[in-house]
Amino acid sequence: AVLSDGSVAVCGEGLLAGVQLRTVARFDGVAWTSMGLQMDQATSTMTPLPNGGLLAGGARNPSSLLPSSVARWNGTAWQYLGNAATQDVPYAVADVAVLADGSPVVIGGFYSPFPLTTGAIARFDGTAWQRLTGGDLPASPIALAPLPDGDLLVAGQARLVTTSRVARWN
Repeated sequence: AVLSDGSVAVCGEGLLAGVQLRTVARFDGVAWTSMGLQMDQATSTMTPLPNGGLLAGGARNPSSLLPSSVARWNGTAWQYLGNAATQDVPYAVADVAVLADGSPVVIGGFYSPFPLTTGAIARFDGTAWQRLTGGDLPASPIALAPLPDGDLLVAGQARLVTTSRVARWN
C-alpha cells in the first residue's frame, strides 16, 4: 500500500532487506523499517484508509494477550480495533476493507468470549465488531471488495456447486 507520505508499506512474514517482517514494514525510498505492529502470527492483509492511515489484519492466538488481530495506523501509532477480553473479535483475518462510510470491515474467524465462528464478516462501529448477517456468504470467504454505492462483494469457496463464489452484501 502507498502511504500518504509516499512511502510503501507491505505485510507478511519473513525477512525483508534484513528487517524481520511478521507484521508491517515501510520503505521510504532508502531503507526498510518495521512499523511496530505486534501480531501473534503474520499480518496477512492491509488496505490504505481515506485519511492516509492504514488498516491491517492478521492472526492472533485465541489465548493471546493482544486485544485484537486488526489495527489501524494513524500515521504515528497503531490502535487495535476491539478488545478480546470483553467482546467478540477476529482471531484470523482473511481480508480487510473500508466501507463507503469509512467503517472498517473484515472477514475471517472470530473467537472470545463467544464461540468460535469461521467465515464471518464484521464491521467495526468505532467501539466493537458487529457481525454482518443475512444473505448467503461463500463458505470460506477470502476477499472483500467495497463498491462505491456502499455494497460489499465477498469472494470465496462455494458451499455447493450451484452457489456463487461471489456474494454481494448490502
